Amino acid sequence: MNDASVQRQKIIHSLLTLGVVRKGLFTLKSGRTSSTYFNLRLCMSHPRLLDALCKYMGRFVLPDRRYDYVSGVAYGGVPLACVISSFRNIPQIFVR
Repeated sequence: MNDASVQRQKIIHSLLTLGVVRKGLFTLKSGRTSSTYFNLRLCMSHPRLLDALCKYMGRFVLPDRRYDYVSGVAYGGVPLACVISSFRNIPQIFVR
């Protein structure tokens, strides 16, 4: 297993252990239902997990492309966008 796979597995384990990823039947704000819910707000209280998750996600921001902005869905996605913005030097916007 390579380093990225190991890192991904550690992140997944942490997300499951902290209850960030929940299984069940959830009605979303849109009215649609989902069998999985991600409570990303919980990551804000765990800086090491937030850092690891953002570094991992930041790898998918392609260096050969120009990005105008990065934004996260309120509220759980905002800290993720903030850290990714900082790591990758991409301006962040807040959508309300």
